[in-house]
Order: sequence, then C-alpha cells, then structure tokens
Amino acid sequence: MEADEFTEILNSYEGQLIGYACTFLGNVESAKDAVQDTFLRLWNHRTDAMSVKPWLYTTCRNRCIDMLRREKRILHVDSTVLESKESSSPRPDEIADGNDQHRIILNHLKGLSQNQQEVIRLKFEADFSYREISDVTGLNEGNVGFLLHTGLKKLRSAMTSTPRSSSNQEAADL
Repeated sequence: MEADEFTEILNSYEGQLIGYACTFLGNVESAKDAVQDTFLRLWNHRTDAMSVKPWLYTTCRNRCIDMLRREKRILHVDSTVLESKESSSPRPDEIADGNDQHRIILNHLKGLSQNQQEVIRLKFEADFSYREISDVTGLNEGNVGFLLHTGLKKLRSAMTSTPRSSSNQEAADL
C-alpha cells in the first residue's frame, strides 16, 4: 500500500470509525485512540488484496473490545457525542428538526439489545451489507437480518408511540 492510498483511506474512514468506536467506548478521546491504533495496524498490514472497509471496522471493533476488557467496564455512548457530527450546511430549522428526531431515535435505540444496536449502526451509519456486518460482528447473515428486522420493528413501534412536542407540532403546522 502506497502512502497516497493510505492517506485517501484515512481521510475517507477516520470520522466514521471514530463515531463507530464511540458507540463502544463512550468518549471521543478513547475512540480516537482505537481508530489511531486501527490505522497503525492497517499501515503495518498493507495487504492490497484485502477489502479495506470491513477490515477497518473489524479491527476497530476488536480494538474497542480489547480496550473495554482492559478497563473491565462497558460504557454507553452519550447522545451528545453522536449529535456533534458535522453535516453539509442544512438550514437551521432542518438542523433543529433533525436534532430532535435524532435524539428521539437515539433514546429509543438505547432500549434495544447491544447486538441490535450494533447491526443497525453498521447498516445505517457505515452503509454495510449483511455480509460485511457478519464479517465485522462474527454473527451469521441470518442473525444479522433477524436482528435488523426485529430492531427496526421495535424502533418503528417506539417512534409511532412517541408524541410530538407542541413546539414541533406548531412548526409543522406553519
């Protein structure tokens, strides 16, 4: 792997991996450490025949698990960490609506099992296929599909039963 190719991979996946690592570790600094270690391992591994994206996520996941084992505790990500992601300059009202919706979804996501949370995040945040999720988590593709289906069903049910706030309703009426 050449330095230019490595730099391109780093620029493409660093932010996504930090967000993914935050879901395990619960803070940005630890997530950055895990991602840095992941990229160091990529540089040392340097195999052109591998599929980079699943390898990065698998290695990052394993590094996070190692860090958690070493700390002997599991932390849940604070929703404010995930809400701080940058977007492509939407309007302020779109930001407010999006933040409210995001906060509601994250609160409902916390009610799912750890496996359901992980496969949903890999599917929708990292845009992984069932096979890639299977490779990262070690679950078979059937389990991935089942976890996604039941997790999304629970989220939909929770979202339809969540009342909209009056300020959101007033904004929608305008």
